[in-house]
Amino acid sequence: MNEAALRPWLLRPSPTTFGMMFATGAFGRALVMTLIPLEAYVLMGNERNASLMFMLVALANLVAGFGIPALIHRFRRRRVYWACGMIAAMGPLFLAMHEVAALPMGALCREFAGTSLLIVQNLYMMDHIKRRDFVRSEPIRLTFQAIAWGIGPYAGILLYNRVDPWAAYGVAMAASLAELLYFHLMGIADMSLVAPRAAKPRNPLRFVKRFAAQARLRLAYAIAFSRSCWWVLLNVYGPIYMVKTGASPEQGGLVVTCGNLMLFSTIGMGWIARRIGARRVIMGAFFLSACTTLATAFAYPSPWAGFGFFVIGGLGAVALDAVGGVPFLRAVRARERPEMTMVYVTFIQASQLLPTAAFAILLTFFDFPVIFVATSALLFWAVWISRHVPRSM
Repeated sequence: MNEAALRPWLLRPSPTTFGMMFATGAFGRALVMTLIPLEAYVLMGNERNASLMFMLVALANLVAGFGIPALIHRFRRRRVYWACGMIAAMGPLFLAMHEVAALPMGALCREFAGTSLLIVQNLYMMDHIKRRDFVRSEPIRLTFQAIAWGIGPYAGILLYNRVDPWAAYGVAMAASLAELLYFHLMGIADMSLVAPRAAKPRNPLRFVKRFAAQARLRLAYAIAFSRSCWWVLLNVYGPIYMVKTGASPEQGGLVVTCGNLMLFSTIGMGWIARRIGARRVIMGAFFLSACTTLATAFAYPSPWAGFGFFVIGGLGAVALDAVGGVPFLRAVRARERPEMTMVYVTFIQASQLLPTAAFAILLTFFDFPVIFVATSALLFWAVWISRHVPRSM
């Protein structure tokens, strides 16, 4: 009998257990998610300089991310997972220093670990979940993560302000270590299809060329990039928006929490996608987020009107999280999973790098609402290109 079948259901690989395991580590990263932009806003002096810091962190993360396939090639994924989990646990130590030089290091540990873990997690998901079940499994996984991303940002602010800064950072470290313990207890095996090979790993730039040559993968990347840009807007600039318009830092954390709590609707979004098709859900969700993002620009400097538009926009972004990854999961070929997944997940770094770079330039010449106008333009473009998603999905 298969060893996994002998384990309790809580420790068997499935959408439910994957969701619980991933959510454990995500909670640690969510606890410091709002603390980082607020610290950057204070330590860097203004939102423009904070944007420059996030741009540099994203650039470093993008460069480092291209080395992940080589690590997976050289070492088993299990070892890569452990190493990245330890890096995630180190991030809060840098953040606790409250220094200008240490803040980017802590942010980079958080981002690189999150990107690397996502790559390995996607590989494990594709090993253990059938292709036809992706539309059903993604919402289940995201629903569990909704607890982490929904509670974490506000909990981090509360621990930081009302208990002690080390309480927030200590719990964040403990959550990352707990994810590694859960991973160990699940005993997930590396499948032979993507296990290390004897051949020398290829140049990562060749992966990019191969990825770009496939129209369906390009479309999947554009959809993922656009939806991720909205989350960057919420997670980084949502708290800054609230503080700039007169709200408290805790209320800045609350806007992120409420936006992320929309993740609890992912099961419903998956049900809708199965009834009317992922294509219609993707187009409608982009349109909703685009409209509310543009409305936020006109709502400035009203903190609570902006708060409301952020939360409504989060509903569209969550619908995209629920089904927006399906075009990639359905399009990628089995033999190319590690390489193409590595290229695909660079949408995370790209969505952190390009918008923050553009915002730093725009904020040099215009007032704060300009970043919402620019993001809404991107989302309206995403509505247009999403019409190319196959109707069969």
